[in-house]
Amino acid sequence: MLDDLVSLFYPKTCAACSNSLLKHEEVICNQCYIALPKSNFHKDPGNPLAKVLEGRFPFVNATGYYLFRKKSKVQNLLHELKYKNNPEAGIVAGAWFGAELAGTPDFSQCDFLLPVPLHPKRLRQRGYNQSEKIALGMSEQLNIPLSEDLLYRKVATNTQTKKDKGDRWANVENIFDVKDHKKYEGKMILLVDDVITTGATIEACARSLQQIGGVRICIAALAFAGE
Repeated sequence: MLDDLVSLFYPKTCAACSNSLLKHEEVICNQCYIALPKSNFHKDPGNPLAKVLEGRFPFVNATGYYLFRKKSKVQNLLHELKYKNNPEAGIVAGAWFGAELAGTPDFSQCDFLLPVPLHPKRLRQRGYNQSEKIALGMSEQLNIPLSEDLLYRKVATNTQTKKDKGDRWANVENIFDVKDHKKYEGKMILLVDDVITTGATIEACARSLQQIGGVRICIAALAFAGE
């Protein structure tokens, strides 16, 4: 009864469309689950995201779950996750993403999930790492553990949102580093981010990971914005 009373005055809303959620819906409504534009990139090794990253660093496969467009429901979902203190949006969407990848060996047979790390200062401000929340949902579906001691961000940077391609790379070059090399030698890492546009951040992460002997890398982003 108390939950019903709270919902009456403070209704729970969908993270993508802001409509009120029904009792059986969690974080994202069923209509948005169906309507959000999935890329199906995991079914095509030559997909647009893979082509953006091709030749920049070695990777096994790359995929994005949703297609990002400005002023879209996907953008709303990402803003809820990153800026409106809604980590559950990342966990729920990440679980859907993981279920989608479960039948694709390149992704489902990785040894570790590695969310792109935040700098400690940004982590304190936001209270959580949005990419880690996505990876947590994926982990539940793929049964792949999260890496918590591999990659770290050693430099705090400004947001990438309004930068062009060259500035994005300059903003993230040499800002990541790795630790505990031995544990990850010869392993396949699934590198997880919230959204990829030019791929500058993912490239910086991957170049740092290449310090590890025999490491292989797959890429998974909740959304792909393209260029």
